[in-house]
Amino acid sequence: MIVLLIAKTVGDCFNPSIYEIILHLKGLPFMDANPESWMRNLTVGELVDVKPAVISLQGVEKVAKIVDVLKNTTHNGFPVMDDGIVPPVGQANGATELHGLILRAHLIQALKKKFFLNERRRTEEWEVREKFTWVELAEREGNIEEVAITREEMEMFVDLHPLTNTTPFTVLESISVAKAMILFRQVGLRHLLVVPKYQASGVCPVIGILTRQDLLAHNILTVFPHLAKSKSRQKRN
Repeated sequence: MIVLLIAKTVGDCFNPSIYEIILHLKGLPFMDANPESWMRNLTVGELVDVKPAVISLQGVEKVAKIVDVLKNTTHNGFPVMDDGIVPPVGQANGATELHGLILRAHLIQALKKKFFLNERRRTEEWEVREKFTWVELAEREGNIEEVAITREEMEMFVDLHPLTNTTPFTVLESISVAKAMILFRQVGLRHLLVVPKYQASGVCPVIGILTRQDLLAHNILTVFPHLAKSKSRQKRN
């Protein structure tokens, strides 16, 4: 037993463990228990800046827009915004409100169940209860290619408000990647919304979304290679 412990300790000094290598080869987004020290020098705002622009949906969105987003992206979550909200006293008019986050599976369910409106309006609670069951909303399977939408239905609307998670986890763009990683791992998140430090009229309330893949050290070093040099210097010290 002592020989095995010594052999493993020596081996880990030269390369990752066999289990970590297998996880990496399979592409599984396994996060380390503790963030790297260099992650304290990088903010989540800098991380989302190198990602494609966030794709958001309106609270009452057109069917054609939802279908287009689902067919042309592989994202699993989308921020839901509301324009023209009356702001609290002391804030500028014309603000955009972050209503929450909606999952891809729920968008597909809305299309499958034909939860369509002829006009842009909010739905009543009884309309939602008649259309969906908790079992259907708990499903995570479904493909947009399996949903048939007519040309007339493309011009209709879907109220996303009742299907949206109105309490998603958010972080300011100024916090470090290390803190975001700790939060992500401890809470077991799938999405983490990054919001701007300053809110103002005309400023989007969400500047990006982080997933587990974005917070993996290997993926970060691929985008920010200069951090790898600081990492190697820390190891030498």
